[in-house]
This record gives sequence, C-alpha cells and structure tokens, in this order.
Amino acid sequence: MSPPLVFMMGEFAAPIPIDRRYARNHMWAQPVEPFVAGGDPPSPAGPPGQRWRFGFAAYAVRLLQDVYFLDWNLDPDTDLEEGQEMGAIES
Repeated sequence: MSPPLVFMMGEFAAPIPIDRRYARNHMWAQPVEPFVAGGDPPSPAGPPGQRWRFGFAAYAVRLLQDVYFLDWNLDPDTDLEEGQEMGAIES
C-alpha cells in the first residue's frame, strides 16, 4: 500500500489514503485490486467488472455517532450504475 497523503489541520496530521476515491458525502470507494502507484491511472469507473469496497470517512463516522438503521438495496456482487443508490443509513 502506498503511503497516504498527510493534510495538517493545525498541529494534527490527517492521513488520507490514496488507494481510494472520495465522494462529497464523506464516503469512499476502494478497488478490491489495489491501484499500483506509478502505473497508468485507472478510469473513474475502473475496468469492466471491477469490484469495489465502500466505506465512510472518519469525519462521517463522527457525524453519524450512533447508527440506528442501515439498509442495503443491493446484494453482494450486484453490478452498479453511476449514481445508483446502494442503500440508506439513519443515525
């Protein structure tokens, strides 16, 4: 894994892993096969059949606090279209 970018927030370091793509809603998507630094950058969607892992940035986790409801609209291994809703979360 490549070293993260480090963003300084005052005197505190905030590491940002570079092996994922970030959304404005504080979620990230990471290709299951890691991006190799120095290679050709992957297309935004990745190659056909690319598998992804999704998660929340630490900031989103702090905002959510206690999660009461998490519902996925899709089963594992389901193909997604750009902008398609994956599920819902309530905190």
